[in-house]
Amino acid sequence: MRNSCLFRLQAGAGLVSIMIAMFVIMVSVLGYVAMQVKSLRAVTASQLQTHAITIAYSISDGIRANRTAALAGHYDGALNPPATTVTCVGVSASCTGSQIAAHDMEAWSLMLERLPAGMASVERIPVAGQGELARVHVCWKEARMESAASCPPPDGANNRLKRYALEVML
Repeated sequence: MRNSCLFRLQAGAGLVSIMIAMFVIMVSVLGYVAMQVKSLRAVTASQLQTHAITIAYSISDGIRANRTAALAGHYDGALNPPATTVTCVGVSASCTGSQIAAHDMEAWSLMLERLPAGMASVERIPVAGQGELARVHVCWKEARMESAASCPPPDGANNRLKRYALEVML
């Protein structure tokens, strides 16, 4: 008789311990999932930044290769694709500096399409006694649903626009 009373007191104790174990497992799985989501966001942000850096270096290499057109201002301002397609590819192509600049802008515009709200701009800054400095800005937004702003963003602007800037002496 004594054993049956003890058995009744312990009835359901196994169920409570199983529920506690399930709760602990659920919390740890949710923590793991949150860590994976955060890791995926960091990897995506890193890939976007790497692509922006590649674009900035491509623009600066094009500017250095076509220095005469760069000094004439053919690369200045926001990077917009030209209205007409310019073909300056191949050994037999003979293009002017401005045509090469238009071809470069078209190629870079296609590269910028892979960045969410991707924009780029080039500004020339005179440097006393040394020539001119070309500053290349590449901007993008990590949140794909937001609209684009200006590149580079104005000082003090409270937006989530990411920016990479590269300076090249002409």
